[in-house]
Amino acid sequence: MTSCYERPTVLLADDHEGILARVMGILADDYLVLAAVNDGRKAVQAALDLNPDVIILDIAMPVLNGLEAARQIRRADVRAKLIFLSIQDDEEYIDEALAMCASYVLKPRMSVDLPEAMRQALAGQVFTSQLWPTTSTSM
Repeated sequence: MTSCYERPTVLLADDHEGILARVMGILADDYLVLAAVNDGRKAVQAALDLNPDVIILDIAMPVLNGLEAARQIRRADVRAKLIFLSIQDDEEYIDEALAMCASYVLKPRMSVDLPEAMRQALAGQVFTSQLWPTTSTSM
């Protein structure tokens, strides 16, 4: 933890108010949400201003998408752990997140996966939601 707060600090970035409210509810007991913003450019500025321990970013946001916001945050040498929160189970997005040492949580699984992703991120590990089942083959 890099902050002087009693609990790990979080910056949330998502353009849907309902998702922001759900995430705040999931995190409320264990984390201090410093700010909730609704576009990528605001996320970059808030990351620079607030220096949170964890930044949770939606991928599809206006002004600047979450992936580009994360790149700018990394270039600015903000040391926060990154967690992408997305409806997209596209492996290209997941690969981009992993290349940034970021976790990836699918929105439909956030109630279960986000708390685990937070724990793992703060422990220096990367978490990814299990992708939707594909066709299985039996042996």
